[in-house]
Amino acid sequence: MESASHRRRGSLARAVPPLPSGLAGDPGRFGPASLVWRVHRERALLLSAPAVVLMQLAHPLVAAAIAEHTNRERSVVERAGATIGLNLAVIFGDHNQAERAAMHVRDLHTAIRGKLLAAVGTFPAGSSYRADDPELLRWGHATIVWAGLEAYERFVGSLRPADQDQYVAEMRFFGQAFGADEASLPSTRDGLRAYVFNVLDDALAIGELGQREAREILWPGGTFGERASGRVLRVVSAGLLPDTVRRGFALPWSTGRRAAFSSVAAMTRAAVRTMPRSRRWWQHYRTACERVAGG
Repeated sequence: MESASHRRRGSLARAVPPLPSGLAGDPGRFGPASLVWRVHRERALLLSAPAVVLMQLAHPLVAAAIAEHTNRERSVVERAGATIGLNLAVIFGDHNQAERAAMHVRDLHTAIRGKLLAAVGTFPAGSSYRADDPELLRWGHATIVWAGLEAYERFVGSLRPADQDQYVAEMRFFGQAFGADEASLPSTRDGLRAYVFNVLDDALAIGELGQREAREILWPGGTFGERASGRVLRVVSAGLLPDTVRRGFALPWSTGRRAAFSSVAAMTRAAVRTMPRSRRWWQHYRTACERVAGG
């Protein structure tokens, strides 16, 4: 039997559940011609997962929701794998699979609510939060889209400005699946950047809850190898984050760390170009392509 310690050290990619075949011919919410499929088929985007969570934790209400409603019986890897699996099901699943995955998340959100126990930034103690708040859904969506673009550009390849805009616009349907108001979501790269920086200017405040959750992600214990991977993870996350978030979590960003990030990015891009597609792309994408072709 696999030990609990081995499960905790398991690969994040292996922790992501597979996607069943689905209904032949059904393209789902996006389809093979979409930029969303092109971007999110890449396993290299896993490198952005910690940055997504850190951006979310930079909002005090989101940090409280995560800190107070996380299932601590599952490891960080198990929790991240489940979240990524649901996202991939919405992106690559047929219409029924995508809706069931999104409904599961929406149902979870309805139960997540509470109040801040202490003041954080402009939010006084007692400020209420709920995971299905339209503004928090909007922020959570923006962090995923931001990290998707940043990671693709750094670790996979360049996208033309028109393709970046198309990706941001298509991802509105992803946010809508989880309950966000599609009309409120950014539709261009410039609109996304403006929204992200406006929120960071208005709401950025990293309190003890946010710092505690970040430490669990950024400073893993365990073996020497796990600690070494944590150092790489901190450099990668710092390179993907906006300056204000990086500083808020006290992630160093020296000349040496910039050079280390550039080296990791260059090595990843080179590896992606030579990697077999069976390893480079998620099986979810290949399953979806086979499903569509089967119609």
